[in-house]
Amino acid sequence: MTKVHSFFIPDVEYLSDLKGLIKYLGEKVGVGKICLWCNERGKSFYSTDAVQAHMNDRSHCKLFTDGDALLEFADFYDFRSSYPGHREGEDADETEESPPERALEYDDDTTELLLPSGARVGHRSLMRYYKQRFGLSRAVAVAKNQKAVGRVLQQYRALGYTGSAGAALVRQRDMQYVQRMKSKWMLKMGMKNNATKQMHFRPQVLF
Repeated sequence: MTKVHSFFIPDVEYLSDLKGLIKYLGEKVGVGKICLWCNERGKSFYSTDAVQAHMNDRSHCKLFTDGDALLEFADFYDFRSSYPGHREGEDADETEESPPERALEYDDDTTELLLPSGARVGHRSLMRYYKQRFGLSRAVAVAKNQKAVGRVLQQYRALGYTGSAGAALVRQRDMQYVQRMKSKWMLKMGMKNNATKQMHFRPQVLF
């Protein structure tokens, strides 16, 4: 896929379910007849061949991950290793202690009541936030996928992939340069057009 169609998986170093992602993309193209890049924004297709021809002709053999579109693939990624306070081998669920029987805990900051069953009861003014559902959280077997992801990452590096961190650093440096040049230009124009530098200023009152 990478050599023939130039298809690559973004942020492959954080990928936790490679087989699941490939299967999902196959169903999206084969069953749903949806282009991976247009992603229901373009025209509709009535056959799998039409979708594949469109993707090959338009070079749309890539994933659209700008903005909220990345949330579609959130189940297949695990970005915990990129968090600043993350330690290897530590799970977020292990740090929480189960409350003792017949004990109710109340949190003043979040106005939540923790029941013995583990359920959280919140204030009714915050109901709209409690109703939100972000999909099923799945337990990910990272070690099982590590070999497959390693092979894909090795293939990408052989083709010259440096990772998203390198591109972000270059983008940041470019933006800093643009900001520096803009501030220099603004200072130059401000000094050039400064009213206090005029030698022969005539007030526009008391003619």
